[in-house]
Amino acid sequence: MKRKLSDSDMEGKDSVATLRRRIKQQGRLTTVLGLILLLGLCVIGVNVYELKALKSTGSHHGGGHHEEGREAGRMDEKRPVHAVNAMDVRKPHKAWINSRGRSHLQHVIAVFERLGYDTSATREDSWDVMWSHEYPFGQLGGLLTEMKATQKVNHWPGSGYLTMKGNLATSKLKSTPLGFRIPKEVAEFRAEAKEHPDKLWVQKSNNHRGVRIKKVEEMELLDVPYDANVFVQEFISNPLLIDGRKFDIGIYTVITSVDPLRVYIYEEELLLRFCSQPYHPLDVVEMNKYVVTDDYTPTWKIPLLVSLYNDYHYSHKQTLATHLRREGYDPDKVWTAVKDSIREAVFAKEPDFKRSLQRYPSNRNFFELVRFDFVIDEKLNVWLMEVNMSPNLSSGHFAPNKWLYEQVVYNALRLVGVAKMTPTNIRDVNRDEREMLVNSRDIQVAPEHCTAEDCTGDCGKPVCKLCQVCRAAHVSDTFKDAFLEHVNRGNFRRVIPEPLEIVPSSIDAAEDEKLSDNNKLMVMWFRGKCRLDPAWCL
Repeated sequence: MKRKLSDSDMEGKDSVATLRRRIKQQGRLTTVLGLILLLGLCVIGVNVYELKALKSTGSHHGGGHHEEGREAGRMDEKRPVHAVNAMDVRKPHKAWINSRGRSHLQHVIAVFERLGYDTSATREDSWDVMWSHEYPFGQLGGLLTEMKATQKVNHWPGSGYLTMKGNLATSKLKSTPLGFRIPKEVAEFRAEAKEHPDKLWVQKSNNHRGVRIKKVEEMELLDVPYDANVFVQEFISNPLLIDGRKFDIGIYTVITSVDPLRVYIYEEELLLRFCSQPYHPLDVVEMNKYVVTDDYTPTWKIPLLVSLYNDYHYSHKQTLATHLRREGYDPDKVWTAVKDSIREAVFAKEPDFKRSLQRYPSNRNFFELVRFDFVIDEKLNVWLMEVNMSPNLSSGHFAPNKWLYEQVVYNALRLVGVAKMTPTNIRDVNRDEREMLVNSRDIQVAPEHCTAEDCTGDCGKPVCKLCQVCRAAHVSDTFKDAFLEHVNRGNFRRVIPEPLEIVPSSIDAAEDEKLSDNNKLMVMWFRGKCRLDPAWCL
């Protein structure tokens, strides 16, 4: 006889059934979680594989020159698109700050670090950019002949021909006061001094020490070693004065290419420095009356300018221009003369630059930031006094100049392509990124010539070298560099090749007889771009 189940028995039976159902549900949940985990691992594996493939592809495409044309187009069509941010996998770019100290380069270092660079690099590291305060081609000449195509150095071989004071002063340029090498040109100097007894002269050396007005009979002209780099130069005795003080203006200039020449000036601002003592009465013993020293008087301490600079917040350049207009002068005359002088000086030293470059495998590793210093006379003539290699960029004496220095450095690095989130010449930029920034279609000009029979059947004419069908690969690289400089120039403006005030009727550069063939080709390309888009004229 079966025993009737009690209430407690029924409750136990229900509890067992419930437990079994829970165990079964947990088993299903565990299975689902396991499948999800497995799927996640598979996705991670695929991503790792594709990431490695992407890095490999980037390295392959960034490693050398690629011919442009149909085959490259087919390769691009087949290349898969990866939804991976390549910037996330790059190592920090490295800037080698090559200097005996770092405090005077604090603004340079600050700009590099804001751009994401590691500034602790040394000679032994795989650096991307070297910023050297000293001229690097003596001590590091051997190392710099073995640079990678992607590395950049902030000096040009041979730039001393432009920045050594004796070399510039004795070049007999129209915009430099007349100078003579001592003792080599003593006879010529004596003849000039005799013919113009009213002229004043200063005796200088490359280290710029001991500059002082002297009478001819007071100068050491004969007992001077030939290698002492001593020279005598005419003194500009009628300088334009502001508040009774002599001043000079410094124009920051970047040379981005030597063959062909491309030169830019910082258009937005300049350095304005005043002598620390009034010019009159002139006392030749008191150098601070007529020589701008490191302890110069800044713009904001000149009574006639302080309101323009402090209250109206004008730049040095705007402050000077406003004052000149008030005094009845045309500042545009000054700016035009400054640009003409810079062009004259750089073209005069072009052969020296080219000769110095011959031992280096590429002319695309270098750029240089210099400062051209000018004095203005009472007739608004502009006189080039010197060109400073590694100009002072420290605001230790004058804190308000901090932003001037940092803007100049930032715009210079931007101009040469190392200050962008997607640089054009850093080690891990692949072909896709370069093509995104500039490709072969961006550099085409002169369709009226390139599509005509003259250039489609024969490449003999100079203008045909601009065309895709006739253009050499290295010329395409030059045009791409020029394209990116124009796009990224910031506050810099081109002075070489000379900007065009109006759209030219022709791109021919045959009238520029003094230009080398490469310079003519560069001029024609800019003219061609100007004819297609007037924004390229200036």
